[in-house]
Amino acid sequence: IIYLYGINCQYFLLYDFGQTIARLDNRMNAQRQNSAFQFSTGVVLYPLIVVLSLWLVFWFELRFGYNFTPFGVKPREVSGLAGIILFPFIHSTLSHLWHNSVPTLVLIAGLFYFYKPVVWQVLFWIVLGSGLGTWLIGRDAYHIGASGVVYGLASFLFFKGIWSKHYRLTAFSLIVVFL
Repeated sequence: IIYLYGINCQYFLLYDFGQTIARLDNRMNAQRQNSAFQFSTGVVLYPLIVVLSLWLVFWFELRFGYNFTPFGVKPREVSGLAGIILFPFIHSTLSHLWHNSVPTLVLIAGLFYFYKPVVWQVLFWIVLGSGLGTWLIGRDAYHIGASGVVYGLASFLFFKGIWSKHYRLTAFSLIVVFL
């Protein structure tokens, strides 16, 4: 919930985000007590669907001659707000797409493996946070690509691994970042 009235808008945003993290932590602790980490087909299937959708958008751009860059995040312009949700799917070059695909696949698979109960909430907040952060402080140009999501996922896995003392998560996120 974003509170847009009142002077202390930042306080409300931080308070609500903190409450959301606390709720996520409580759910994950309850899940961890009930069972250990479990592999499922979703650990592979959902990350593949996400990465294939990145490639499908890029293929559509090339095949039909479209340029989706204007649908990226344009900082501090109302027209750029739609890009907050769309920018992770838009890439400028094949190299750009490849360098976002591999870490996206691995990090989302790790997220589904380690945090299955809250994975969709975490992804939502990371996409929204990286897009809104780019919209607020980005330079005056269109911003596209899944790099913000990749760094958000790596940061989440790293810091949540430290906070919950699951050092495998910390090592996992660092390995992906240094690949």
